[in-house]
Parts: sequence; structure tokens; C-alpha cells
Amino acid sequence: MKNVYVYLYNNSVLFEVILFMYFIKSTQNNLFIVAEEKEIITIEGLKVITDYHPDEVNKEDIDVLVITGGEIDNINNKSTLNELIMFLNSQNKQIGAICAARDILFDLKLITKEDLVSEDILIQNNIIIGPPYKYVDFAIELGKTMDIYQDEDDYKQTINFFKFFQNV
Repeated sequence: MKNVYVYLYNNSVLFEVILFMYFIKSTQNNLFIVAEEKEIITIEGLKVITDYHPDEVNKEDIDVLVITGGEIDNINNKSTLNELIMFLNSQNKQIGAICAARDILFDLKLITKEDLVSEDILIQNNIIIGPPYKYVDFAIELGKTMDIYQDEDDYKQTINFFKFFQNV
């Protein structure tokens, strides 16, 4: 069982990670929301009550950190987030970033300018990034890197159902 933390902030884009969060909950992994505020409002207008402030998180307990896109300028204390990312990267823990969150990894020199403008899901060692319109692929590939699928058939069924809308 893995501990997955999703980093949110005011005006973060929840839909970019909601499918991934569903996968995590349906596979009996632990899912936590971390944010600087106890309550945040997503760009969709949803109020989310968070589990942890970044200072409360035991970095050693994190297996996967996912950062959603949105108004990243609303992250008040980027140094705390940056320290967390750099620690996790040094421990080879999985870090996922979609949409504008890729800029954070670029600023930390964990990805290149070419990676930043790529239209594909990119997996580089422990880092998984994706553009905003590939949120389904992002969720599926993050799940694959976490080994959440029972077998290849389960993986293919997930793709067929969520990406191609085929009833399996």
C-alpha cells in the first residue's frame, strides 16, 4: 500500500487529477490532500478540506506526490513545496505534475524546456509529467508506474473504459 499525496492550492485544477485520485482510492492505496490552507477553493469552485499542511507531512512517508495545474502563483510558500519536491526526488520517489505544475519542476531544473512544451505524457525515472488536456493519460500512466493494475488485461480495460469510453 502506497501513500499518495496530492498538492492543491487555491484555484488549482481538480479535474486534472480527479481520475487519478479515483484510481488510488479504488486500489486501496492511501490518499491525502496537502495544502497551505485548511480549506482551498479549486478553479471549479469546489471547497476542499485538506488533510495536511506541508509542514505537517512526514516526507519519509510519501511514496507519490502529485501536483495539479492551475494558478500556481497562488502557492504562497513555494520554497516549502520546492524543498519537498527536491527531497522526494533525491529519494527517487514518484513525482507527478500536470499542466502548470510542470513549471515548478522546470524551475527546479528537474525537467527541460523541451519536456515543458511536449504534448506527450513523459516518464523520466521517477518524474511523470503531462499537458492539461492529457489528464486521462496522465492518470492511467501514473497508475501504471505505481503498479495499481492487476495485470495487462486490467490495464487495457482501464484504457478502453476511461479513454475510449468502451464498456468492458
